[in-house]
Amino acid sequence: MRKVLKSCPLCQHEDRDYLEEMILSGELQAAELDRIEDWRSGTTRKHMQNHLGDYHDNSNESCPMCVAPNRAELEGAITDGSIKPSRVAKMLDVGVDMVNLHMKKHLKPLVQRSASMEIA
Repeated sequence: MRKVLKSCPLCQHEDRDYLEEMILSGELQAAELDRIEDWRSGTTRKHMQNHLGDYHDNSNESCPMCVAPNRAELEGAITDGSIKPSRVAKMLDVGVDMVNLHMKKHLKPLVQRSASMEIA
């Protein structure tokens, strides 16, 4: 189900789908869109994390991290801090927002809990 919030300028933007895809592909950075549209800093990032809807909120075949052959290795390296999400984004030729979305939304709860225990 697609989320559309009246208070979110990106949810209400006429080019929402196009802008979301540009951000996920790395062709446009979230902070850059905030500057272009004169939105408060963090508006686009918050939208990308909370308003994309069920398809992007779960593992899916269009997520480069979900389908990467070395997915577990990449997730582990990001979790333990041995590699930055920006480096993984370059490796997969996607935007860092896509990698961050994957790490926040696509990990199974058991993996998230285990990772958070390791970080703590």
